[in-house]
Amino acid sequence: MQLAEMAQATDRAAALARRLLTFSRQQEPSRRPTKLGPLTEEVLGLIRPMLSQRELALEMHVDDDLPEIRADPT
Repeated sequence: MQLAEMAQATDRAAALARRLLTFSRQQEPSRRPTKLGPLTEEVLGLIRPMLSQRELALEMHVDDDLPEIRADPT
């Protein structure tokens, strides 16, 4: 594993830990207008390393003009 890959993995792990802590606090969700494309890209960014380890690839195509949804993006 290259140093840059290790740094990215560390960043992803830290982001995941923050999300888990937020989820575990069981706060009332803070719903606000959220774009699906960037949110989906962020989630897929978390699983892509696992997929590549298994020599799998994932493609995503999201229309830019999708309406926003009210969601808690955390």
